[in-house]
Amino acid sequence: MQRDIPGLLWRSFRSRRLTLVLVTAIALVVSFAAVIPQMPDGMAIGSREYGRWYAEIQGRYLQWTDLLGNLGFFSIDESLWLKFPLALLIINLAVCGVEQFEAVLRRSRCTPEEFEHAFRRASQTGTFVLAGKPDPAAASLRELLGRHRYQVEVQEGDEGSHLTASRFSWTRWAILVIHGGLILAIVGLALGGRLAWREEGIRLSPGQEYQVQHASSLSLRLDDFQAELYPDGTPRSYQARLTLLEDGSELVTGMVSPNAPLRYGGISFYQLSHGPLVTIRGLDPEGHHVSLRALAPATTLQEADTLQLSDEENEGYFAVPDPNLVLRIVFQSQPLSGGRNRPALLVQAYRGGMTDLVFSKTVFSSSSLQIEDNSYAFEWRHYAVLTATSDPSVGPVFLGAASLLAAATTIIHLPPRRIWAAVTSAGGVVKIRVVRLGEEDKGVGAKEFDALMGEMDEAYHGQ
Repeated sequence: MQRDIPGLLWRSFRSRRLTLVLVTAIALVVSFAAVIPQMPDGMAIGSREYGRWYAEIQGRYLQWTDLLGNLGFFSIDESLWLKFPLALLIINLAVCGVEQFEAVLRRSRCTPEEFEHAFRRASQTGTFVLAGKPDPAAASLRELLGRHRYQVEVQEGDEGSHLTASRFSWTRWAILVIHGGLILAIVGLALGGRLAWREEGIRLSPGQEYQVQHASSLSLRLDDFQAELYPDGTPRSYQARLTLLEDGSELVTGMVSPNAPLRYGGISFYQLSHGPLVTIRGLDPEGHHVSLRALAPATTLQEADTLQLSDEENEGYFAVPDPNLVLRIVFQSQPLSGGRNRPALLVQAYRGGMTDLVFSKTVFSSSSLQIEDNSYAFEWRHYAVLTATSDPSVGPVFLGAASLLAAATTIIHLPPRRIWAAVTSAGGVVKIRVVRLGEEDKGVGAKEFDALMGEMDEAYHGQ
């Protein structure tokens, strides 16, 4: 006996029970991700950060750590526990969508045979017996249904007239929109983790450019950065003006604040924080520029006399060859009254190859310092710390969720409903029979049907 494998699979995937089972399974897997710590995004296995994180996990789960890791419970979003039911759910929704599309296309109309079958099995029917001719009765019934926003189709036959009354029939397509929205949102969520990227810790000083690693033709330039700080150095507000370039040509310029990123071509540039930017210029007694050479661990930018400092990298060194000095600049905090701290720069000078201090002073703002015969101007500004992100799943997920919500709202407020009626005549007597179809056939609600029958009884009373 040959089995119809494709047909069996099709019947299995069109099951609404399968949809419920898969949704429950996905919800269960996601709940595991909410309970069990997940490996942070961008952390490479074998890195120092991964070692520290895994040591903390071992302290919590002890001998179960390796088993949970092998089963993929520390990275649920990348495991088969989530991917497999998601893939099955997408197939299930697609098959159900095809079935619904076929059901919409083959929308049945009232025929004598189907009406008799529906009349016998329906839970609610209405019958009116009138004297007269069938044509005026069918016309009056059509007019009455029309006042209730029903579109009526009439099929004339030897046994009488059969009416198919439909209201908001166009909204039956909303079910397909719901299926499509669900599929689009799920596909977006499934692919978003693989297609999305993030570049963090982009430190830019005014005038500096950054090459976007995930888009080789794009670069980012910080044109201007303004930071307003409280006395303790915490930001009150800051704003950056960025320019995005493609192969050196300017594409777009915009202002960026912490809650207002610059967006272009699916890439978003966020302002996260700031750091102290110190520019050092030296002049000899004649007013000539004094050469400075940056030393490790100083971070050099476009000029050799510029430092980007932070709480982690809080020191910078410069060699001044002519007077044989080494300048040490330290970003630190000085205590204020009330238990608060104030950001400051400690400037020290050493004789080359020696550890004896030649000069030491703490400054709290841009200053000019005299060190031996030369003067050094320390200009204290700020650089911007940015993040570039791209997540192609945002558009599909938003479009899918919006279409799903719009279609569901439409169905709730404008449900498609149908009524069948037959008008027959025999021996000078006209019989009008009305049937309420079941919910699976988009039949009208019971209360509305009762109200309609009452109105028809009032209209036909005495005829």
